[in-house]
Amino acid sequence: MAWDHHNLVSPILPLRTISGETITDPRKGGRIRNMVLTEQGTLRAVNGPVQYHPTSYTNNGGSVPAAFNYTQPHYGICHAVLEAGARDILLIHDEDGIHVHDGWDRAWRTLIGRAGSGSGETTLEFAEQDGRVGFKTQFVVTPYGVVIVPQGERAYFYDGTTLAPLGFSEVPGPPSAIGPKLFRAGDHLDSSASAEAEDAIGGYYQTGRSMSEAMGVSRLGSIRNDTINVEATSGKRSNPLGGTRMEGAWACKLQFVDHWGNLSAMSPPSATAAVPKEDNLTKDRKKDFDESAQALRIQLAWSDLDSGPSHCVSKNLYRTKDQINSGIPGYYWVPPTSKSSRLISSTMSSPDMVMYPDNTPDERLVLAEKNYVPVPIFRLAALAFGRMWIANTLDQPGLVRASEPGFFGTFTDEHDIFPDASGAEITGLLPVNQGLLIFTETSTFLITQDDSGQGFKTAILSTTVGCVAPDTAAVRSMGEAIWLGREGFYMWLGEGMPAPISMEIRNSHIKNITYTHRRMACAAVDPRMDEYRCWVPYDARTKNNLCLVFNGDGWTTRDDVQAAAVCVTKDHREYMLALGQTTTTVGLFVLDHDGLGTDAWDGTRTSYIETSWLRNTRSQRYASVPRATLWLRESGNTKLSVEVMRDWREYPKMQETGEEPYNYNDVDPPPFWNTVVLGASVEDELRDQELASHFVKRRPYWTQIDLSLPSVETFRIRIEGTGDWEFVALIFDEQNRHAGGSKIPEGF
Repeated sequence: MAWDHHNLVSPILPLRTISGETITDPRKGGRIRNMVLTEQGTLRAVNGPVQYHPTSYTNNGGSVPAAFNYTQPHYGICHAVLEAGARDILLIHDEDGIHVHDGWDRAWRTLIGRAGSGSGETTLEFAEQDGRVGFKTQFVVTPYGVVIVPQGERAYFYDGTTLAPLGFSEVPGPPSAIGPKLFRAGDHLDSSASAEAEDAIGGYYQTGRSMSEAMGVSRLGSIRNDTINVEATSGKRSNPLGGTRMEGAWACKLQFVDHWGNLSAMSPPSATAAVPKEDNLTKDRKKDFDESAQALRIQLAWSDLDSGPSHCVSKNLYRTKDQINSGIPGYYWVPPTSKSSRLISSTMSSPDMVMYPDNTPDERLVLAEKNYVPVPIFRLAALAFGRMWIANTLDQPGLVRASEPGFFGTFTDEHDIFPDASGAEITGLLPVNQGLLIFTETSTFLITQDDSGQGFKTAILSTTVGCVAPDTAAVRSMGEAIWLGREGFYMWLGEGMPAPISMEIRNSHIKNITYTHRRMACAAVDPRMDEYRCWVPYDARTKNNLCLVFNGDGWTTRDDVQAAAVCVTKDHREYMLALGQTTTTVGLFVLDHDGLGTDAWDGTRTSYIETSWLRNTRSQRYASVPRATLWLRESGNTKLSVEVMRDWREYPKMQETGEEPYNYNDVDPPPFWNTVVLGASVEDELRDQELASHFVKRRPYWTQIDLSLPSVETFRIRIEGTGDWEFVALIFDEQNRHAGGSKIPEGF
C-alpha cells in the first residue's frame, strides 16, 4: 500500500437517511433498504417477521387450520383493548367477511360473513368489485367498542360481545291512535277496536276490564275547574263539584333504541287523536260518574307500533302537548307509565310492544325531540371531541357529520359541514391534538370547537395540499401529523400550513408510486422508535410492495412484507402487525421480531446501505481512493459484501478487490450464537459469562476494505449482507492527484 502521508480522510458518515438528489450531503445515503434505526442510533438489518397466527399449528397432535384464506384480498385490520384492558379484540376483513381472533383458542371466528356463505353471526352483501380502487375498511376504536366501516356497505359496531349495525338507517313507521272514546275512565273495550289492537291490549289488561283498572286514574286532558259562573253546555246550572273538560288534540312519533342507547330518526307523526268538549258535572250525570273532576280526564292508546330491525332493543314515544290548549309546539319524550318509579331510558322496554296505553299528563313532557337522521352509508370515520365523525356518504361525498356526544350511532344534521366550497370528496379524517383534520385530495381543513363549546368551526390550512389515501394519515408521539398527498408526504406541526417532507426522495421514490393504486396505501407509527412507516404500491405494482420509513430526520426503505393493511396493538406489547405476504408465505405478521426458522422468513433476505455519490462537490478534481473504514457491531459468523460504482455510473458494479469484511472482529472473535455450548464444563465458566454478556451487549468494531479506485470523479459504496448485521458509520481515504510528494511503499 502506498504511503498515506498525503491522504485526506473524510468526515464520519453515519448514513441514517437517504437522498435521491445529485448534489447532497455525503452523510445521507443514496439507498438504504431493510435497515431499521435502533435505540443506540445505529442501523440494523430488519429482523423477522414472524407469523402472529400461523395458517396451521399443532395442538395435542392435531393441526388446526385458520378460519379464513390468507391468500384472498385483504381490506383492513384493527386491534383494540376495551373494558380497562379486560377485552382484547383483533379484527381482520378479507373477501369472505370480517373475522375476530379468539386468542384463547388460537383460532379465527367469522363475525360477519358474505351473505349466502352460511358463516358468521351476521351476513353482509359485500359490494362487488367494479375495477375501481377504493379506500380500505375503516376501523375506529371507541371507549365502548369498534366501529367497522366496510366500503360501500352498512357500518357496524362491535364491543367484543355484541355485534349490530351502527345506529339505525331505518325510519319507524307512523303509529296509529286508538281512542279517546274507547278509553275514558270507566269505559270498556268495544267492538270498534281492531283485532290487532285487542290482541295487543290483551297483554296489558283483559278485554272488558276498564283502562282505569289497568293504568290507574288517567291524567290526560285539560280541565276547567271554576266554581263560579261555569258554563254548562247542557244548559243546566253549573255544579261546584266538577268542571269542564276542554277540547284537545294529540299526536305522537315513534323512535327505535339499540343496545348502546343509539336513537333512530323519528317516525312520521301519527294521525291526530282529537278530544271533544265534555260538559261539566250535573246532578243528572252524577249518577254515572265519580263526582271528582278526574272523571272527566281521558287516556289514549297508540297502536301499530313498529317493532323495528333485529338490533332494536326498546322504543321511545314522543307526543305533542295539547295542541289546542297548551300553545306549545313540538313533540316531547313520553316517560314510562306514571305508575313506574324506575329510572329507565326508553318509553317501552321491549321492541315487541305494538300498543302503548298513554295516560301521561302534559306536565310530564319535558324532553323535546331532536332532528335525528338515519345513519347513511359512509366511507370514512374518526373519533374526535367525544363524537363519531363520518364523511364521504354515497350521495354526498363532500359531507362531514358528527354524532351525538357518547352515542356514536346517533346523528343529527345540526353539525353538518361541507368543508370544501366545491363539495369535493372527503379523502381522510385524522384526529390531532388541535382538533380534527379533514382532507380532500387537494385541500386540508381543521375543525375545532367554537367559543361557546357547543358548536364547531372550520379553518382552511391549505387549498393545494390534500391526502390521497386515508390509511396513510397518522400522528407521531410529539403530535406531528403525516400523510401521503399527490406530490409526496406532508407534515403538519399544529400550526401554519402543511409542509412537504419527502422532497429529497421525490425523484427516486415518490414519482414511482403507482398512481392508480395509491388509495390502498397504508401506514402506522412504530411506538418504539417513533418511525412513520407507509406501505405503497411501487414501480407499477398493484400491491403495497415497498415501505417508506420516516424517522423524523429523513427516509429509509424496506420490503420485508407486502402489507395490505397494518396496525399497532394497543396493549403493552405494542406490536406492529402487517396483513400481507413475504417472499415465502402469506398471513398476519409481527414486524421486527425474530422469525428465523419459521415459514415467514428463512434468513436469506438481503439488506444494504448504499452511499450517495461521494466527492460530488469536488468531482471536477480527480483523486484516488485507496480504502474505506467501516464501523460495525458484532452480529454473526458471516461476511458482508462490498460493491463500488464510479464516475456517476450505476453499472458495472466493481467488487472490492480485497477480502470481504467479516461481520465480527476477526482479530478477537466473539463466541457465536448456536456454535458455542453454554455451560459445557467448569473450565468454560468464564467463557460462558463472556458469552452471556455478548448476547446482551454486542461490541462495536472497525474493519478496513481496499477499494483501489485510481483517478475517480465520484464513487459510491454499497455494503450488503444477509441475516443479522449492524452498521455504525464509515470513512474513506482520498489522495489528491495534484498533492505532489513521493509515494513510498508501506514498510520502508
